[in-house]
Amino acid sequence: MESRAKNLFFALLRRALWGGEVCLDYDAVSREVLLAVVDISKSQTVNGLISCELLEDEELSALFSEKDREVLTNWVMVNWLTSQKISQTLAKVAKELHGHRIRPVLLKGAGVAHYYLRPELRQCGDIDIYVAPESFLKACEVLDAMADVEGDKNDITAFKKHYRVHIEKTHVELHRFTDIYSPKSLDKVYQKISDEGTSEGLVPVGFYGVE
Repeated sequence: MESRAKNLFFALLRRALWGGEVCLDYDAVSREVLLAVVDISKSQTVNGLISCELLEDEELSALFSEKDREVLTNWVMVNWLTSQKISQTLAKVAKELHGHRIRPVLLKGAGVAHYYLRPELRQCGDIDIYVAPESFLKACEVLDAMADVEGDKNDITAFKKHYRVHIEKTHVELHRFTDIYSPKSLDKVYQKISDEGTSEGLVPVGFYGVE
């Protein structure tokens, strides 16, 4: 059953991410296999995407109990509502930074989601944005003024990767560096690549009218 569940999981994930037809062997699928698929989706934090696929596929959905379908629907709605909340907060943060001539670059989950067919189903719990090192301290001040409570100011001028605040109950991480590596010789190479990747060929993404 484990092999069947994994194969079905990846087939559904491909369809959720990129669309198109996938070959599903419905005769080899049972409720137990589907529940195993759901467990995999939770462990890989794609339960919103997979739940939507399972609900919209009539043959697969029919194998679930009514209670199962309620749980799947709830996961889809939670992902959608969280996505809307994060997008609203992100729009406000970006607008405020733009007002101080600071250009934020969206990282990780919320950024990757824009390559999905349904970005709103990407499971995200926070916002990760990058600003150029020379803008970092000013950006910290801007976000601190927006924060629900005072941000983490410990050693803010030290060699630190990111700065954390909560804005409208949403966790926001402002990155001075996309990552830090050891030894310093490796980090120097990485920072050069990272600088190019966060300053050239960027794809604009919009949230509530703000890019």
